[in-house]
Amino acid sequence: MVKDLLVQGLGKGFKFIFFCLSVPFILLLRLLRPFILIRFHDINSDRIGHFSGNMEVYLSQRDAGMHQRRVIDIFYRDKIVCNVQLMEMWARVIPIPRPYALWRRLAWANRKLPGGKAHEYKDGRYYDTYGVLEKTKPHLLFTGEEEKRGQEALWAMGIPEGKPFVCFIVRDKAYLSALMKGQDFSYHDYRDTNIEKYRLAMEGLSQRGYGSVRMGAAVKNKLRFSCPGLIDYAANGMRDDFRDVYLTAKCSFFIFSESGLGVLAMAFRRPVVCLDLVPMRLAHAGGSDYVLTFRKLWLKSEKRFLRFREIVHSEIGMYLHTRQYQESGIELIENTAEEVRDAIEETAARCEGRWETNEEYEDLQRRFWSFYADSSELRVLRARVGSKFLLQNKDLL
Repeated sequence: MVKDLLVQGLGKGFKFIFFCLSVPFILLLRLLRPFILIRFHDINSDRIGHFSGNMEVYLSQRDAGMHQRRVIDIFYRDKIVCNVQLMEMWARVIPIPRPYALWRRLAWANRKLPGGKAHEYKDGRYYDTYGVLEKTKPHLLFTGEEEKRGQEALWAMGIPEGKPFVCFIVRDKAYLSALMKGQDFSYHDYRDTNIEKYRLAMEGLSQRGYGSVRMGAAVKNKLRFSCPGLIDYAANGMRDDFRDVYLTAKCSFFIFSESGLGVLAMAFRRPVVCLDLVPMRLAHAGGSDYVLTFRKLWLKSEKRFLRFREIVHSEIGMYLHTRQYQESGIELIENTAEEVRDAIEETAARCEGRWETNEEYEDLQRRFWSFYADSSELRVLRARVGSKFLLQNKDLL
């Protein structure tokens, strides 16, 4: 115990000394602000969704002229880097100065002094609120050597050149538990889902000539089903950081249930289908090649499903913790295997240019998105809810 207290005291002493030494530099930033704004920009390297999406949206907004010109951003990374390949690719695009710990600590010192918010970039999110991803090109690019390496990796996995394939990932507890041991992530439990219900969709894709790759840096279980062209890459020993990024960038489209890799796919401008989405207020996060379905919310006290308008127009639409749903007496109902299949088949048809809509489908879309019209966060609405999902649940409209 005495040793622990001594270590804590030394840590606090070091922080105090560092803070004192940082003050002149931080004050210089304040003095320069009328002429040029210098900001600390955390690139959130510990979670792949934020690591890829936040930065891609920021850079795309900058390309679109949405950020001030008299700004210098000092990019700094977290202690944990979730994907080394992605870190290398970002380092080609933005300056991430060493030593990394120094800039993290300077950003901390900046927050402690008055006026710190002006020198911190905090608006970065992977939600493409302004629709800039469709107007700009990806910033993450492979070198010629990486392209060669990637093609060799595909061949080794059994995906010949020119064969269409999809990637899919289903959220479970394994990844965060392995990455950040000792931390309690039970507040995210409501986002986990059952991968077995993807069997029907994967069999349908196989019949259409697609390969399918099950993704995941850490997963609880191996797949318990198989079909031609299905690769359990997450569990077969071939998984590495480079392949994670390359497969995501090269797939025909990406299927996910609230996993950060789905955001990486959007950064590469890949079409995506997001299933079992919760909370509903995040439905606007993607572009016109983004198809989604939701979990339905069963209100136990009234023995009925909440209507979509009720969810969007209340705080329930932004619940982020398992406990919040439990305390509100709400049971989250996962998509069925048929709903999963229908949304994936619609996405495949859209990618192949053979999707045929009709006036009923379009009317259902208009009715659904009208619920978001009063949201101050939304500037552009381009995503589409699965057409058959809306048709089968139109009573909730």
